[in-house]
Amino acid sequence: MKLGKRSYVSASQLGAVLAAGALGVSLGCGKKATDETVATVLPYSGMAIGTVAEYTSSTLHYQAMKDGSPTGDLRTLLTGESGDPWIFSLNDKIYFFNRTTTSSNFRTIDPAKADGAPSAQIRTEGAGYGDPHDALWLSNDRVLLAHYSAGKLVVINPNDGSIKQEVTATWDLGSDALAVFRPEAFYRVDNSTSGEIYVLNQGRKSDFTVGDSQQIFVLKDDGTTVTVVDVDTTKDKVQGIKLKVVNPQIIVGFDDPSKPIVAGFCTTLDSASPCASGVEKVDLAARTSTLVIDMSNGPEKGNGSIVAAKNGKLYAALATADTNGGYKSFIQAIDVKAASSASLYQLSDPDYASYAIGYDMSADKLYVGEKNSDGKGQLSVFDFAKDSTKPSSTLALPLPPYFIKFVR
Repeated sequence: MKLGKRSYVSASQLGAVLAAGALGVSLGCGKKATDETVATVLPYSGMAIGTVAEYTSSTLHYQAMKDGSPTGDLRTLLTGESGDPWIFSLNDKIYFFNRTTTSSNFRTIDPAKADGAPSAQIRTEGAGYGDPHDALWLSNDRVLLAHYSAGKLVVINPNDGSIKQEVTATWDLGSDALAVFRPEAFYRVDNSTSGEIYVLNQGRKSDFTVGDSQQIFVLKDDGTTVTVVDVDTTKDKVQGIKLKVVNPQIIVGFDDPSKPIVAGFCTTLDSASPCASGVEKVDLAARTSTLVIDMSNGPEKGNGSIVAAKNGKLYAALATADTNGGYKSFIQAIDVKAASSASLYQLSDPDYASYAIGYDMSADKLYVGEKNSDGKGQLSVFDFAKDSTKPSSTLALPLPPYFIKFVR
């Protein structure tokens, strides 16, 4: 779904990598599940930061990191790119997508190389979708993309952009005839022998209303081909795991990877009433989901920026209406285990916008993107090992940050 020109992102797309290996919640990147409360997470070598100038152009930066902290040598990798880009961290490389209405165009950057030079732009014109909200690494020549606006699941070769497969099905989208398939994020359990891939579907209509079509659809990868798994073959259309919350934005594993958490929030654009916001726990084996935190009656509205952290914590950028007819934005800390939530930090920019938010699992630090009054940007850094109530430092940026992806 879009706010102005910018698409909403899942945790998969704005967040940090959540696993002792290659879990990308980034916010996207093909999220895998690991017990984050006990895993030893290796430090990141750096972070890719995408900044956007009023949706007309974007710049890709790379910030090296050492011992869990930015080194200060912010590098500019790409300038003058699309005003609506998307960034993934896959296989320790940065994938920068210039999204258009007719094609997917991307470059890759290997931070481990001395020059860190971007590759030539790779075009997948045949896909014609151009709006990936998440990406999942399957093998050296296979990457699964969730094309949100087009409602497509496509496997491409990351080396040349060629299409290997389009995963199609007659999806069950609930009782609303106008509902559409909107794949938002992927989830896969580490070391699982099932080969199952879980697709978080927002199931939205084009006018931003929501119904009962939000589900988790199940795929299976045998190393060559991705197939669709129907969880209830007694019905005509392909069935998924039914969800309670609307606009689901993140799916991530905590203590038990087989029972991931899904979070979703209503937005100012949603006309559904009542509009179910909150957090639910999914039982992948039973193909069921249970609401564990109900925020439907609260005033908070989401904007797509949410990440998962240690010990069952989520951090979401939310907004509430102010007395002047606008909104004030803040970071909400959600404790899934305690089934509670509280405001952590009010953002400097009162506008209802979706800035980057990322979490460094290895250093237990939260990075919150902000727009300053002069139009420039910054990352406010919360070092939870020292102080959980206010930023311990800031990282200045030439423009507001819209994406953060951590890189090994």
